[in-house]
This record gives sequence, C-alpha cells and structure tokens, in this order.
Amino acid sequence: MSPKLGRGYTLEEVEQVLIDRHRINKDGCWIWTGAIGTHGYGRIRYEGREWRVHRLAAYLWLGVDWDTTPVILHRSDCDKLCINPDHLYVGTQRENVADYLARKHGV
Repeated sequence: MSPKLGRGYTLEEVEQVLIDRHRINKDGCWIWTGAIGTHGYGRIRYEGREWRVHRLAAYLWLGVDWDTTPVILHRSDCDKLCINPDHLYVGTQRENVADYLARKHGV
C-alpha cells in the first residue's frame, strides 16, 4: 500500500498498515517501521491529520474512545514505537509525565 496524501487512509486501511508495518522485537514489542515524527513516535495520516500510531492501535484494538482524548501510555519497559495492544494502556497526563521523568533519569 503506498503512502496517501490529503485526507490519508481510511480506518480499515490504517488497521492494515499497522499490521503490515511493524516488526516484533525480543521483548514482544511490535515496533512500528513506518514514518516517525519529531518526538520519536510513529505517525500516520488519518482523517486529514497526523496521528501517533500507538493511539490508533489503542483505538482499534483496545476499544479506546478517542473523543475523551485519553493519554495512551506504553509499559515502562516498552519502546515508544511499540503498537502492541498488550503493551499499551490508558493513563493520565500525570502518569505520562511521571513515566517520562522515570525513563529520562533511569528510575
């Protein structure tokens, strides 16, 4: 499937792209092999905007309601390019910041 411009992929195409564009590492992370944004997260165009792929993975495979704009976190030992739904969970912004600081300082 080739990259799309404009509005981007349909939701069905997004799911297929997520399935097609990852490799599994030794920790069971599904490492995104597509485009990567400036903050190091995978990205894809859907509904006319750029999305972080782990958010779309959580929506598609965990049933997360993105209208409530949840924060999608990775397990503490997980790569931020991981899209494995077993390695993602809904959290708060406070938890997200604490996780970031712990990783940054090796806690």
